[in-house]
Amino acid sequence: MPTKKENNKPQTLPVIEEGKVRLNEAQLGSDSKVIKWLQKKSMVLEKEQVEIDPQFEPLKDEALKWFADTQTEVLMPLTVEEKGVLGVVGLGKKENLAAYTLIDINLLKNIGQQAGIAIYNAMHHEDLVRKGLIEQEMKFGREIQMKLIPHKDPQVQNLLVSGMIEPAEEIGGDYFDYITSQEGQVDIVIGDVSGKGVPAGLMMVMAKAILHGFSKRRESASPKTILKLLNGILYEQIKGEKFMTMLYLKWFADERKFIYSSAGHEHIIWYKKKSNSVELIQSGGFMLGMMPKTEDFLEERELKMDVGDKMILYTDGATEAESPTGGRYGLNRLEDFVRKQAPNNNSVELKKLIYEDLRSYIGIHAQYDDITLIVAEVI
Repeated sequence: MPTKKENNKPQTLPVIEEGKVRLNEAQLGSDSKVIKWLQKKSMVLEKEQVEIDPQFEPLKDEALKWFADTQTEVLMPLTVEEKGVLGVVGLGKKENLAAYTLIDINLLKNIGQQAGIAIYNAMHHEDLVRKGLIEQEMKFGREIQMKLIPHKDPQVQNLLVSGMIEPAEEIGGDYFDYITSQEGQVDIVIGDVSGKGVPAGLMMVMAKAILHGFSKRRESASPKTILKLLNGILYEQIKGEKFMTMLYLKWFADERKFIYSSAGHEHIIWYKKKSNSVELIQSGGFMLGMMPKTEDFLEERELKMDVGDKMILYTDGATEAESPTGGRYGLNRLEDFVRKQAPNNNSVELKKLIYEDLRSYIGIHAQYDDITLIVAEVI
């Protein structure tokens, strides 16, 4: 005859080992009706309730036999929300031999939840620590990446240019830059690496380093030549495993014009003050890093602008931004917004207004991609 102390001793029943619950010589397999009920309900199972409540009829015989064989009165599941039942604890009679009350059952349910969380955290402690370290490293990587993006707009003859990037949570591949010369001229660059995460961020950093290496040869290197050379180096390193779109524009202040070349980037939006109209220019070209030679796909074009004209450059994080209902912002909305706001706002103000409209559209929805904008105004 077991003693009261022995009867009252909690006994932990690990479910996860080989799909079975063990207590002394008793076993409950993962296909047990009792285990399936506990997994589904995540509630305390009491012997007395099983005996009298019709809802337990499907598992009554198995449960009562198990209670009798193990000399237990209650099964308390150890639960974790969204993870289910990690294990169960079997309890014998109370020390005073009284029946378990509703208060006891509710208390045991709460204990099972707290114990389940503690056990889960203990089992996954190393994973949680590793995850925390990875999150810290990703955050640090993002901070470093953002330091490589211009935080001050350049002073350029006959041009007022303003750019920004609003990063998503993880490391991304958006890139914009100003490459200035001692003569006060500027090259404007905007690009977007496919995908997200560390590989995209590293490719973005690589592209920046290469482009700034070319900057010393500004007068002799055309936008098309620069994209050609950049593609060759990127392909040599990544062999087509990722790609990058890019627009490279060279500003000629005296003539108030851009010479540019595109590697598969988004449209150029051109607001024309004289006609108070907006033109969408398909940039064309072929992405960088996909093949060893792309010069046959690259073109060099001229954009001659008048005073008051504005040019808007962006990455797909803007046009593909989603609302809480799942719709996308889209190029047409961006074009319409520019048409309405460009006449009465300079480049700095217009950039800010575009971004505010994007944020209003996104609302509470998560921002899944970097948003990069550059607005240049001829003055």
